[in-house]
Amino acid sequence: MAVRKSASTLTPGERAAYVTAVKQLKAAPSKFTPPTTSRYDDYVYVHMQAMLVIKVNDPSKPVDNTNWTEVSSMRMPMWAHRCPAFLPWHRELLRNFEKDLQTVSGNPTLGIPYWDWSVDQNPGSIPWTNDFMGGDGHDGPVTAGPFAGSTNWKLNLSEDNDNGGPGLDHLTRGFGLAPGFNRLPTPAEVTATTAVAIYDQSTWDDHEGSATFRNELEGWYVPPGSTVKDGMHNLVHLWVGGNTGAMLPSSSPNDPVFFLHHCNIDRLWAVWQSLQAGPHYAPPAPLPGEPGQGLNEAMIFYDPAVSTTPPWSDPPATPAQVIDHRALGYTYDTDGRAPAINTTFPAIGANTLTIGPLISRQLTITPRDRFKRRLSELSEE
Repeated sequence: MAVRKSASTLTPGERAAYVTAVKQLKAAPSKFTPPTTSRYDDYVYVHMQAMLVIKVNDPSKPVDNTNWTEVSSMRMPMWAHRCPAFLPWHRELLRNFEKDLQTVSGNPTLGIPYWDWSVDQNPGSIPWTNDFMGGDGHDGPVTAGPFAGSTNWKLNLSEDNDNGGPGLDHLTRGFGLAPGFNRLPTPAEVTATTAVAIYDQSTWDDHEGSATFRNELEGWYVPPGSTVKDGMHNLVHLWVGGNTGAMLPSSSPNDPVFFLHHCNIDRLWAVWQSLQAGPHYAPPAPLPGEPGQGLNEAMIFYDPAVSTTPPWSDPPATPAQVIDHRALGYTYDTDGRAPAINTTFPAIGANTLTIGPLISRQLTITPRDRFKRRLSELSEE
């Protein structure tokens, strides 16, 4: 059983072991067909496919920055963002990433550390030390740490070119430089978010007025009086990325801190489950026109139009199968008594789900706006 710890509590040896495992995964072969450049890049590719529609130019060659073309800049309907499955989808992504790290490292108890960005906000300390995630790039290349420069950490598959063409091949960051996003979420905002009782509700998207746990944790609902337009999850992407960073586009897993960030998001879902009676996921039934969102509906992790094999061997997970993180083989160092996972839904309203009007629209978005602009702000194709 892996114990996911705060990055701030890791020993130097534990930090080194994690970095080594991540780099080993970068050197391991892809499991996609056609393949990406590495097993690590498979996770970048999964995330990209969840956010935009692409085509592979030459299926006989690996999928890299020279061998893919954008078909649509916004995948509609969505699989993993701006929708109920945001939390279970990323939980399953991290679970498989962690299993692969355990395999390449030979350590079956290796866990992804989490970055508690509401507490650890000093850009000169963990996780930004030179023996771990490295530091800032000031809206340019990261120059220190194990992931600095394309020689140490080459980005083989990236969407971070707003003008089209191949993406950057090196890691970039810009801590707090994006206008309006110059801070990280606060402990008070975390407390307020985990106090929201309802997991999700119609219109099941990124509506700025939908004050649900999922929508607030993802960052689309921001309580009145906030100093930022987008909060929580989105705010962290924007703070790390700045104006040009690798954490901004669909290929954001290129920055290894993506996994520490989403590990904290996953932890906060577990914290919320321990505080709230539930139901701990919604909707109970499939949403017409939005596959992969129902409680017992298989989530989507790849597009068969661009890959003939799935990203991992396990059958596609449903939200119900991943609601209890302990059953998946890991715990958090903040876990208390295991909550009673509640997926029982009241009969009233169970058959009166309504779907927002944006689902069928074809929308366009630029790579660096993916965690910033709501569907209502996007232009029609």
